[in-house]
Amino acid sequence: MALIFHSCPVLLNPGSTILPGNYGRIIRAIGEAHPLHNREAVLEQVRAEHFPDKPSRLDACFGCSSLEAARFYVRAMSQKAGGLATWPVIYEVEKTDPHAVEHRADFNVVQPLPRYSADMSKIAHLYWTAGLWITVSDAPGIRCEEIVTPSPLRILRKIDE
Repeated sequence: MALIFHSCPVLLNPGSTILPGNYGRIIRAIGEAHPLHNREAVLEQVRAEHFPDKPSRLDACFGCSSLEAARFYVRAMSQKAGGLATWPVIYEVEKTDPHAVEHRADFNVVQPLPRYSADMSKIAHLYWTAGLWITVSDAPGIRCEEIVTPSPLRILRKIDE
């Protein structure tokens, strides 16, 4: 089974399970006041209309396909305005359902990008087709691949930083 790396601000033991849908639960609970509500609404609309076999981001677990990508993601999110309130822990995880569907795409391609003329609907299509991969100038060797799956994730081990 391929390795998956997940980050979250909670300290968990090996064997603990991360349930899918927490991200969507938070966005749904806060609604339009959530800063990512509109972005996720368009991503979900495009998925439901054009890619119904793909897992909903709102009902999924997320991970990265490499430790380097997970570390880059954590660094990038901590530097954004209103970024991570607490420093996340990175875990090596596995899907509890190894046959559960996955979607793999660049985690940067979830919103309109600087110097790229595409509206949110076009970006959503590129995300769901994995049709655009960004080379980040600060990290040119890192493939920013996220894995989206409806499977719960089981903690295998904490990655020591």
